[in-house]
Amino acid sequence: MESARPSYQLLGVSEIRRAYNWPLHAAVSIGTLTKDHIAFLLAFGLSIDEKDRDGKTPLHVAVSLCPPRFEFVKELLDFGAYVKARDHDGNTPIHSAIMAPSQTQSIQLDIVKELLARGADVNAVNCQRFTPLTIAIRQDSVNLDLVELLLKRGANPNQPITLAPLFVAFHTKMINQYLIKILVDFGANVQAEFESRRLSVLHYAAQHPQCEPKIITELLSLDVDVNVRDLFYDTPLHYAVQFQCNISIIEALLQAGADVNAETRYELTPLHKAAMNQNCSDDVIRLLVSYGANINAQCAQGQTPLLYAVKATWNAERIIAELLKNGANPNITDFQQHSALHYAVKNITCNAKVIRALLQNGADVNYGESSANGTPLDRALRSNPCNVNVVMELLKNGGRFSPEFSQESPLRQLLKSQDINAYVVRAILKDQNSQYLRDHGDLVCAAVLNHFCSFEVLNDLFKYGVNVRIKNSQGKSALEIALEEPVPKMNIIKLFLKHRAFAVKDTLPWDKTVQTIWCHSKSEDTWPFLMLIIKYGVLQKFGYVKIPSCDSRSGINAKELSIYSEKCAIECEKMSTELLPCNISLRDLVMGDEQCDDKCQSEILNLLVRKHYPIYFDVILHQIKRSKLVEKVVNQKIYFRCSEPFPHDITLNAYCVRKVVDYCTKETLYNLLTVYYTEH
Repeated sequence: MESARPSYQLLGVSEIRRAYNWPLHAAVSIGTLTKDHIAFLLAFGLSIDEKDRDGKTPLHVAVSLCPPRFEFVKELLDFGAYVKARDHDGNTPIHSAIMAPSQTQSIQLDIVKELLARGADVNAVNCQRFTPLTIAIRQDSVNLDLVELLLKRGANPNQPITLAPLFVAFHTKMINQYLIKILVDFGANVQAEFESRRLSVLHYAAQHPQCEPKIITELLSLDVDVNVRDLFYDTPLHYAVQFQCNISIIEALLQAGADVNAETRYELTPLHKAAMNQNCSDDVIRLLVSYGANINAQCAQGQTPLLYAVKATWNAERIIAELLKNGANPNITDFQQHSALHYAVKNITCNAKVIRALLQNGADVNYGESSANGTPLDRALRSNPCNVNVVMELLKNGGRFSPEFSQESPLRQLLKSQDINAYVVRAILKDQNSQYLRDHGDLVCAAVLNHFCSFEVLNDLFKYGVNVRIKNSQGKSALEIALEEPVPKMNIIKLFLKHRAFAVKDTLPWDKTVQTIWCHSKSEDTWPFLMLIIKYGVLQKFGYVKIPSCDSRSGINAKELSIYSEKCAIECEKMSTELLPCNISLRDLVMGDEQCDDKCQSEILNLLVRKHYPIYFDVILHQIKRSKLVEKVVNQKIYFRCSEPFPHDITLNAYCVRKVVDYCTKETLYNLLTVYYTEH
């Protein structure tokens, strides 16, 4: 029975092409191609080498089928299909046949044999500069029989130069030792240099993730120089430690005589490269050192392997420890005079353990103290973010600041930084000279201007004796700066007032502060805070503080504030007329820095316990030493009253009173006196 034929009789060649979408190609693709179809279509004027939109002929399509159809290829060739036709990518049918994913390598081999027998160019180069041989080598599953066939039929193992088969073989996922041997046996040049860096096959092998020592041995047996250099003088050993860091490959190269101290153009040794590699193990470091690697070799920038390790962006703790264990000197600096500690403290991946290891191995904790580079502590404090544990470790080991490093002290810079850390500040304060803190009270100004500075930091500054009344370069005290933003800085202002920041000659902006609080603060703390500002404003101004006019929306009673302000003014007036035995008024004493003698303190205490100054008692109390208060309390009769089993008083003896007062604040001692005070 004759096979059914399409009715082409009424159509011309162009109409057939348009209507049936390249009928020869379609017949090949759907598997219906027969000799009759070919003959019939050719009879209507279609070409056996008709090209589709991709420039492919029916033969291109036939060799690319999956699974392959050898009979289609043979029939097309029998009808004169051009075996060297190229598609738009420059591929001939033999290129396409080798590219096709073939589950049956024997059929693929038969197709290639047939194409070669019909005159296919075994060295044809496509637009990507691939020959049939290089394409065969690039496949995930290399058909070694196919490679050998191509080579036997004249495939050039060294062309094209830029993509030579041997070069391609070392760029596949798996390095095939037998493939390398076949290529070499057929004349592949193992001494060739590839790419712009002039890499040898040994360079490629050394860096390949699937390379095995036997491949290295095979290449070296072919007279490949184990110390061959690329354009930048890197040897295969450099590549081995820089990329995969496979210890078996490294050892194979070293056993073959690789120079363990070979230097690149930038004077980097393999040990430098190993220290930079995140995949490097301490075993690799030990192996290189055992073969004579210079542990303290310096590159063109003066950096040792240890310096590269402490600069690493990954945790190189093991590498650092191994380098130090093998004699790395932590005090060798680069040409910028930076030591290992300088780099370590700036590296966020370095922890206190690394710092400790460097110090235990002789690192100079204060290297650079007399230079513009500063000490490691200087640099640690300027790191972003600042590593608290690193700073603490440096301070614990005697780290100091360099006066040459910056015009500003590290403490000042830290107080101005958005990365300010209370623990770091506290650690520095412990190490800081107390006289420096007293002379540089403007440190508080720097801190209060920094919105990232916490209340805890400011409190620590006072604990270590900073003088809050010193002005900054703009002529403002810390309290004046804080009063400009009273609502967010409420607790800071309270802290400053507690430490007598009000005791300055220049009038502070109390009126404006009251107005700001009045308008912008609606919290439950507003009323007591306003009273506090008025209290200290009246004392410092020695005059009234302006109270805003009554506003029902504010919820604040202006009349009560005015009355309170009046009471403050009366007490201030009384203090100004109260002449003490030391010939100074009580107000002048409160607003000054003079220390009163024992007689004055006794007089002041008498005034307080008689409650002559109910508003300013805490301010005045500051002038009395705690020892004086303790002395007064101990001399009082301290008792408490019991009602069971009958009403009676229990009086504490002097020993009990002394034990109690040890735990009392000055305010508590004062309260005890006001309750039990009697004149002696």
